[in-house]
Amino acid sequence: FWYKGKALPVEESSIKITAVPFLFSKGVKIKSSNLIYEWYVNFEKDINMSGAGKNSFVFNPQIYETEYTVSVKVSSLDSSVVFEKGITFDLEKNAPKIIFYENRPIEGVLYNNALNGETQLNGGEISVKAEPYFFSKRNMGSLKYEWTMNGEGISPDEAPNIVTLRAEGGSGSANIGLKINNPINILQFAEKFLQINYGQ
Repeated sequence: FWYKGKALPVEESSIKITAVPFLFSKGVKIKSSNLIYEWYVNFEKDINMSGAGKNSFVFNPQIYETEYTVSVKVSSLDSSVVFEKGITFDLEKNAPKIIFYENRPIEGVLYNNALNGETQLNGGEISVKAEPYFFSKRNMGSLKYEWTMNGEGISPDEAPNIVTLRAEGGSGSANIGLKINNPINILQFAEKFLQINYGQ
């Protein structure tokens, strides 16, 4: 559960928790289907999600509530063996964000080097790929991308999350901006800016 690369819960997302109990009676492990699960959200029991064999729990955080404590009480059918466990979610820590990466024709996307603040354009063009993080997975295909360059709207050439910029002589800089909105979950949005310098 503590693996840092796991999918993280965010506001307005559907969160599923699965209990994997190891309970024993007289030296024999009790089957998961023979256990009673009592699920609680912020210390209030969810009767519909509780019961025999119900080792998974799904809940949808409410708008503007960012902290939740989910706990489960697992017991044998005769209540001779009982165990409780809980976890607290702070959804505010996982606010949606955007990370820019350079997308090269041969090497592909350079995920080992995020573009932050400003970057230098080496050569005639640069392709920038935006990756949205901490958006609800089930709505990824519905995300809206709004790109700007120096405050003016621009349209991506390939995919909605990739723009290619070309320098036509001279030197200077261009300020790239991107807003990503989830039209289904209105609280999921992010904005990111990048300054691209070109020329000498």
